[in-house]
Amino acid sequence: MKCLFTASAFVIISTSSLFAQQTADTAGLYLNQGDPFLIDQLVVTATRTPKKLKEVPVITQIITAKQIEERGLHDIQELLMQETPGINFQEVGYGTDISLQGLGAKHILFLIDGERIAGENSGNIDYQRLNLQNVERIEIVKGASSALYGSQAMGGVINIITKKAQQPLEAQLGLRYASPNQRNFETVKPDDEQRRFKINLDRPNMVANASLAGRLGPMRASVDVVRKSSDAYQLFDRAGLQKRFVQYGITVDEPVSPKPTSISGYEDLQASLRIDAQPLDALSLRGHLTYYTLNKYDFEPNNIFDQSVDWAFGGGVAYMIDTARRIEFSMHADRYSRYDKFERKDGRRLEYANNIEQPRLSYFSAALPKQELSLGLELYRESLLSDKFAANVKETKAQWYVSLYAQDDYRATDLLSVAIGARADYHKEYGLTITPKVSAMLMLRPFTLRANYARGYRSPTLKELYMNWDHLGMFWIYGNAALRPETNHYVSLSSEFTNRWLSISANAYANHFRDKIEGIWTASQTELRYTNIGKSLLMGLESMAKLRIWQPLVVYASYSYLYVKKTDGVRLSSAAPHSGTLRLELSSMQKRYPTVLNIAASITGGKEFDVLDELNIDGQEVEAYYRVNVAPYSLWIISIAQHLHRYAMLSAGVENLFNHTADRVNFNTSTSPGRSFFVACTLKW
Repeated sequence: MKCLFTASAFVIISTSSLFAQQTADTAGLYLNQGDPFLIDQLVVTATRTPKKLKEVPVITQIITAKQIEERGLHDIQELLMQETPGINFQEVGYGTDISLQGLGAKHILFLIDGERIAGENSGNIDYQRLNLQNVERIEIVKGASSALYGSQAMGGVINIITKKAQQPLEAQLGLRYASPNQRNFETVKPDDEQRRFKINLDRPNMVANASLAGRLGPMRASVDVVRKSSDAYQLFDRAGLQKRFVQYGITVDEPVSPKPTSISGYEDLQASLRIDAQPLDALSLRGHLTYYTLNKYDFEPNNIFDQSVDWAFGGGVAYMIDTARRIEFSMHADRYSRYDKFERKDGRRLEYANNIEQPRLSYFSAALPKQELSLGLELYRESLLSDKFAANVKETKAQWYVSLYAQDDYRATDLLSVAIGARADYHKEYGLTITPKVSAMLMLRPFTLRANYARGYRSPTLKELYMNWDHLGMFWIYGNAALRPETNHYVSLSSEFTNRWLSISANAYANHFRDKIEGIWTASQTELRYTNIGKSLLMGLESMAKLRIWQPLVVYASYSYLYVKKTDGVRLSSAAPHSGTLRLELSSMQKRYPTVLNIAASITGGKEFDVLDELNIDGQEVEAYYRVNVAPYSLWIISIAQHLHRYAMLSAGVENLFNHTADRVNFNTSTSPGRSFFVACTLKW
């Protein structure tokens, strides 16, 4: 930890020395030239109250709708990997898995307009639900945020803020088409018994969206509909596996596997309605309703595919007590179900249902001089119906906790502000847990220094507690009712410099876990059992830079370094120690209908990790870890957008520009099928 913060101090001092010649006049000049680095953009996730980005005590990253639309992006996984250092998505046996600063999905909280999302799968939500077509902005806060958001927010919060009507009438139509990943069947005969199965595997790579929104007096409403589909494909290894059993000094070379890695195709539909009203100056109301369905098509010719259906709904009321005080009540519920859907006959069979409810009462006050006080009381309840709790039996498990949180954001001087908060969670199984946080920010324009400490908390999931499941006779997964909640201490120190042409930040952090919950393989890898491990430590350094070389040209770059201390000689995280992003944006000088060129890359450094296996030593089978090395790789995308009119934009591009594919496809490499092309058109009025 000492080395880590020494490195951070070096970055801060170096940055200060490099730009010491910049005067206060430079900052004034920057403000007169607009806001190219979004420092005056309002954000809400870091403090749960609206604040300008430059005044938030915890580093917050913003991705705007403009960045998404002009690049023709439709997939949030690709977007986050191109924009955020230290984040990675990978395909695993059960679907898609995320990691952020070395932590998995169970420690990363996704929100839509501040509300939780049901439908977890090993901690991961259904990422297909996160449509980019109706996004106003995405706010990303890294580090423990349990004091404000409770369990699962130990590693960070990603909040998707949806668009709201600004004009009396707004409408949008969009269509995006991409080249096929793989053509699985050239022709399908009308009398083929597997006809629907084959057609489903070759769905077009297409996104279509439509929205209608408007304002009428004190009311505004919006309706959004999005339809997406993608074809399935298979990847084959080009190289064998080399297992290096370091402990025994033995290397085993395995031949190239003939078995492919299969990536499912899909089609989904989402329709959402949002209504906001202000019948009185002091009273405002809101409500939301979203329907979502997803069909996932795999390569098993059994005439069954996975179908997911979700209903999310809720609303809230806010009352202004006076100009400085506000009270709010909200209720949010999410019902996510998964079925076995039959292709050759009409019908389906319920396999899984995850429901959450979260009522919340909040109070905000700016009545005291230089202070903003936030108080909240909320209840979280979750239930899960699954056949993974008992053999061949569907059973429902549930848990709940009630929370009280408070935060005082105090602006001591024009230069120094401090935010102090705490949360008390009372869990039905684990009793009371306190998670405090404190953040301080010193503004010495054009410099900003931030320091942050937070304690995180995560209660075991229902699967971690009660799972008792046989996976196709290959292995068993066992829950552990004696699990303890895991906790962490997160400390970060950051420095930021911003002037008219440059914004650069460096952030050093340390994340110390206690009682971390991990799945440990035993019995010759035939049993996975959840257990608490004693202590684990993750540390890292991240930096981000935005450089406006001249008015139409901006370069964005980021770098992330991650250090994971081994526990019992094993590195628990398989995230790459080095990763980064790079993007160049060039706009034409024409102001009315500009052309915008983007070249972007997500870069993943090489890594090594340990895998438990069996090894024959003198005729005896022993369990041993072998070392695997994964080579570094990068995925590039180039796109060009042409604003044809104030109401129309046409874009086109190439994904995976240099056609990278992995020699050996596994859960730690890219599963891209190779280079692909896309075109997109957007109409607005």
